[in-house]
Amino acid sequence: DADRTDHARLRATIAAEINRLSVSLADYKRITDFMLWNEELPKTSTKKVLRPQVKELAARWPESGRPTGNS
Repeated sequence: DADRTDHARLRATIAAEINRLSVSLADYKRITDFMLWNEELPKTSTKKVLRPQVKELAARWPESGRPTGNS
C-alpha cells in the first residue's frame, strides 16, 4: 500500500533527523519515541494542548500502528 510506504519513509526520515540532532544531547534529554498524528490535537478553548487527553489517545493507539521509536 502506497500510504504505508510513504508513512514508513516519513517515519524513517524523521527518526534519522532526530538522531542527528540528538548526538550532542545527554541520554535523558533524547527523544525515545514519537507518533505521527494526522489530526489536530485536543485543545482547550484557549488553544492549549490537553496533555492528559493526548496521553490517553497515545495509550489507546493500536500496538501494530505504534511507532517503534528511533533508538
